[in-house]
Amino acid sequence: MKRFFLPLIFIPLAAITAFAEENKTPDSSHIENPRFGESSRFMIVTTPGETEDEKKSQQDNPQYQKSSHHENSAVRKFNSTKIEESKTQNLPEFLRSEGFFVMTTGGTGAQSQLSYKGYTSFCIKVYIDGILSNNSTTGEFDWNSIDINSIETIEIEDVPSLGETEFAGCIIRITTKNGGERLSASVSCAGFENSFFDTWNAKVSYAKEFKNANINFFGDVIFAENEFETPYATNLYNFSRAGNLAFGWNVKLNDKLNLYGSDTLSYNKLKVGGFSLNTNLEEDFSTRNNINLSYKNSELKNEFKSDTSLFYNFGNVKFINNLSTNDIDNTRFNKISVTENIKWICDFTAGIDAEFIPSRNDAVRMTEKLGAAKKFVLGQFEVEPQLTALIWQNGGSGECSAVVLPRLTMNYQGVTLALFREFVLPTFNQLYWPDTSYACGNIKLKPEDGWSVFAGFKRDDFPLWAQYKFSYYGNKIRWGVDSGTPGKMIPVNNGDAFYNVATAGLSLSFFDGILLFSADATYTSARLCDTGKQIMWVPEWQAHAQIRVKTGRFTFTTDYSFTGERYKQNDNEETYPAIYLWNACASFDITDSWNCYLKVDNILDYKTVYHDNYYIQSRKITVGVKMGLSRAEVF
Repeated sequence: MKRFFLPLIFIPLAAITAFAEENKTPDSSHIENPRFGESSRFMIVTTPGETEDEKKSQQDNPQYQKSSHHENSAVRKFNSTKIEESKTQNLPEFLRSEGFFVMTTGGTGAQSQLSYKGYTSFCIKVYIDGILSNNSTTGEFDWNSIDINSIETIEIEDVPSLGETEFAGCIIRITTKNGGERLSASVSCAGFENSFFDTWNAKVSYAKEFKNANINFFGDVIFAENEFETPYATNLYNFSRAGNLAFGWNVKLNDKLNLYGSDTLSYNKLKVGGFSLNTNLEEDFSTRNNINLSYKNSELKNEFKSDTSLFYNFGNVKFINNLSTNDIDNTRFNKISVTENIKWICDFTAGIDAEFIPSRNDAVRMTEKLGAAKKFVLGQFEVEPQLTALIWQNGGSGECSAVVLPRLTMNYQGVTLALFREFVLPTFNQLYWPDTSYACGNIKLKPEDGWSVFAGFKRDDFPLWAQYKFSYYGNKIRWGVDSGTPGKMIPVNNGDAFYNVATAGLSLSFFDGILLFSADATYTSARLCDTGKQIMWVPEWQAHAQIRVKTGRFTFTTDYSFTGERYKQNDNEETYPAIYLWNACASFDITDSWNCYLKVDNILDYKTVYHDNYYIQSRKITVGVKMGLSRAEVF
């Protein structure tokens, strides 16, 4: 029965179509199907872009202006309005509602992992306010470590920009809010079928503008005790005690000089019960602090702008190495970065990163970058060559290595073509894994690298968009054996792969924006060169559809995601079953300042596994209320 999902999705569509037809103004432009006559009259316009308020917010945000932002077919962008309308409690839930393949080990607040077009883990790089924020030790990003309420924009990029040196799969660029005047607070309560109202989430945000300064404060707290069904049993004792604090600030020293920054603090204490995991996240604490000095001179023939950034990131992650003995592995990491970006005639970037584990003198890496880019515009044709040099030195080996990362991007009337090199440094876990009886790290690992070609089409005035990417990705790191360490597992460079990925999408707006519809589908062929087999856990087919209806004070959103079968091993003999997820949310504005909503995730209560011990949550029901006050009401 669960396979007959499409009719369920389109039942609301038919009802909304009838409603909109009934409320359509007589003089509206329309499309008429001659087979059905007058009853087929309806308006169609392409999905509207960002509002003027959203554009102004980005223009006034120094965090946003600090980074390069491309408006082409290689970028998918979500603004704060889209994020707020989703009524999701955290970043993993939002990305999943937009069709991304997000795997999780448990309920709300649990460890999550994002898979994008065959790439996952440390291949997906997350930049927050222009700074790479992945964990230096594991290479991954804790998707629960940022308050979703503090995000101005999320950009998913298939082609890297100048300052983004490490790249394979995609870049996720997050810009936090910095500016404006507002006050908002919300609380929501969620539960699964065996434990109603066991997850509480509270959020608050406050922004204030002064004469020459502004401050932004954000905070959220998650208190979760989840019990949810899997195909095999009820998983008990899944709990999370999580909190995030974020602070953004901006001081205008004079007409040309700004001092601004962002500071975040995140903590997550969690347990996942009922799983046969040998290793499990126990506790995660991190802080990110970013201070910037910006100078801008518009009086010159070519405007000059300089951004100097100092960034510090500290993290402490505890893992349970053995569930039976409750052995704890406590991993600490530090990262200090200094970056200089200059825009004058060309775009220049230079920086140095120092990454280290405090308790180990050998676990140190120094990385330097130097790059330049220039965009040439000839009518509607744009071409942007980029060239970046990356130099790094691992403390354990003492050897210094370098690589040149060339990129070329061209745009013409919505068509984007790009050629670039992919490159990812090994993680500290892969380099410095402690020497044990069964495994050890490999300081001689080479970076994963390759070449990619991207082609895409997307226009604001046309509803269809498409992307195609071909990659040869070499030196893939896998756990294997090495002649120098008999009887032990060791990370080795022993795999190359070809990636062919095609994505097509549709986005439409009907009846003066009352009804929005979007859909996309992706085919991913990720084949190992030595066997020609699909890489395990990578789905060949994915699809996503979303419908949003907004009329008066009422908003209804429903989305459906399909993820095809994934192979359990690289020999391609066994598969995990396909995944069907259907969600819906109904929201009502009680007044201009108060909103309430009801949200149901996994309506079909589809129970299976993503892979290994990553189980899909059973049906989840969330109710919430939000208060948002305007500038006039607060100030």
